[in-house]
Amino acid sequence: MRHLLLVGCISSIATAAGSAHAQVERTGITVYAGLTRATLHGDSVPGPLHTTGFIGGAAVSWHLVDRFSLQPEIQFVQKGDDETDAFGGGVISEHIRLNFIEVPVLLRATGSAVHGITPFVIGGPQVAFKTSCSIDVKGVANNYTCADFPPAESTEFGVVAGGGVDAAVMGHSISVSARYDWGLRDAFKNNLAKTRTLAILLGWRLR
Repeated sequence: MRHLLLVGCISSIATAAGSAHAQVERTGITVYAGLTRATLHGDSVPGPLHTTGFIGGAAVSWHLVDRFSLQPEIQFVQKGDDETDAFGGGVISEHIRLNFIEVPVLLRATGSAVHGITPFVIGGPQVAFKTSCSIDVKGVANNYTCADFPPAESTEFGVVAGGGVDAAVMGHSISVSARYDWGLRDAFKNNLAKTRTLAILLGWRLR
């Protein structure tokens, strides 16, 4: 009888521990920030160059099966580009800044840990909502704003792909990753110019 009680207690403890471990694996919250390297790509862009911006946000990861998780996110991202073009016998330059609130919904696949470092890859669609637009034009006498150009679209759709590693640092889970964002909709009405954005991120898992 004592052996049966002992086995029952051990089984109950193991079941509770397994449930708690599964719950920890099921939900994870990560905050992250980093830099973007953005451009506009299309026939309406005279001479695309890259411009640097900021990205910051948070992600929630839900365990699905085995090594796969669903990872919805919300983030603030600076996009745009620098352009040069010939105009009136001279050269003008434009600095275009587009700020977005984005909601990616990503699938995350995690590899096996090696010496405390775990690789992962991510991919999926996203929707973005424009929060502001600014344009700085040099080489012409007049001052221009976004109101003088074709209006920027209020929403954007894109595809995200990337990867990185998780590592344990002083009792915390830190991630370093890179991702690329392909805009699928032209950024300005009646213009062939889609956003292209590379982001380098540093993340900290809260739970």
